[in-house]
Amino acid sequence: MRNSRFESCKGQGTAASDSHQYIRTKMNTEERIAKLKEIWPDQRWAEDAVDILNESLSEDEFKARCVESVELGSSRWYEHMLEVIEVDKDVFVGVCWDSGLTENQENMYDVDDDVYLLDKQEVVTIEWKQTKRL
Repeated sequence: MRNSRFESCKGQGTAASDSHQYIRTKMNTEERIAKLKEIWPDQRWAEDAVDILNESLSEDEFKARCVESVELGSSRWYEHMLEVIEVDKDVFVGVCWDSGLTENQENMYDVDDDVYLLDKQEVVTIEWKQTKRL
């Protein structure tokens, strides 16, 4: 079941292809997000986009990292995904994309519409374990 906050993530986008090279500079959070949005469509995987973003940062800066991939649901041809990336210290963004389910469907990205600032919420789960039959 899709999270309603990310309902718009199932849209269409552009297929991945080339790579970029960047000059190392100090970037604030907004610049990091803008750079990630620029890099992402040309990469096949989030890890590749994050690596390129990190290459453009100064050595003493916080390095972005992929935190989690969340399956939001699926359709006939695509698995709808949310990629959680920590772009700056304690700043998380989500990038929605569609992973093709067959060799005929390319991965689809639409970073102009499908990038979200995320708040991390911890949830406590209680599980019940059967201990004894009565």
